[in-house]
Amino acid sequence: KRLAACSAINIFVALFATACSLFQLTSSDDFVIAPEGFEVHLAMRVEWILTAPLMQLCLVIMGGERIPAKRRFLMPGLSVSAIGLGICGTLAPIVAARYACYGAGCLVLALLLYFNREQVLECTDSCDGLLIGNSEFRTATLTLVLTWCTFPIWCILSPEGFGVIDNALVIHAGWAFLNIVAKVSFTFFIQRCSELEKKESEKR
Repeated sequence: KRLAACSAINIFVALFATACSLFQLTSSDDFVIAPEGFEVHLAMRVEWILTAPLMQLCLVIMGGERIPAKRRFLMPGLSVSAIGLGICGTLAPIVAARYACYGAGCLVLALLLYFNREQVLECTDSCDGLLIGNSEFRTATLTLVLTWCTFPIWCILSPEGFGVIDNALVIHAGWAFLNIVAKVSFTFFIQRCSELEKKESEKR
């Protein structure tokens, strides 16, 4: 039942992400960063702040009773805070304020990843960690952690960061690619776990 609930949540996440991706094709959500004059899509940021907490919630649900119930609020809250600070940094008109928001967001993200590691230990009785182990929960967590870590790296390379890459098409295609990989890989893995659990229950 837990994995079935996670699967249903992730299907919503995938559908909502697709809808936001289509909306990004319009100019309705375009916002120009000052002073660079680079356009960003706000719909993508809204999609992140609505779907990322659900993905973290899925991990807590998947972990079951071994994970403290308060994490159902803490983990989504931390993800909203990290992304929210990133969005504030993107929209900040002053460069110093932008980097301050990004720095605070990275600290919150580090705290979030720390609790992700703790949940792996809790769920596996300290048999698995992020770097070692073969449990399904560890794999799901590692999939989420690795794909999420690519977002701040891409942000640093884009005009929102240090502007190493300034081609608008490359930047927007990169965001779309990372978003698709993060959502699809996590959703497929959860769906696979749910199907395997269903087959096991049918054998019994």
